[in-house]
Amino acid sequence: MKVYVSGALKGSRDLAQARSLYEQAAQVVEAAGHDAYLPHQHTDPERAADVPPIQIYHRDVEALTKSDGVLAFLGEPSLGVGAELALCVQAGVPILGLHRPTEDISRFATGLLETAGCQVVCFVDGDQMEYAIRGFLTHLSHGFESGV
Repeated sequence: MKVYVSGALKGSRDLAQARSLYEQAAQVVEAAGHDAYLPHQHTDPERAADVPPIQIYHRDVEALTKSDGVLAFLGEPSLGVGAELALCVQAGVPILGLHRPTEDISRFATGLLETAGCQVVCFVDGDQMEYAIRGFLTHLSHGFESGV
């Protein structure tokens, strides 16, 4: 399976910390035997600053549409994450929304995910985040096994 890891980049308060969190999530996905797509490894706002916006859009939308599921970090406001959520809900791509208890997440985004039957999980530490991701991956795998 392919899992897209969505999270704030350009608007992140601490881009290095955000990258680290997303990479930690990707490691969980990969340890479970699946492929993770991390946008910042392809279209990072600092490392790929010269890449035109239209190219970023096409690259990331292609990765989204080829994904079997999305891990969406909701803790920092992001127009890109919001757009990715809307595209995934419209396409029927399963999403796991993740945030910490201290983060004030968008009620609209939460409502969008819940209306689409997606789960939003609050995690305190890396262990809880890993547990939520593994549960999501199991759910995705069972969908494939049953032909859903």
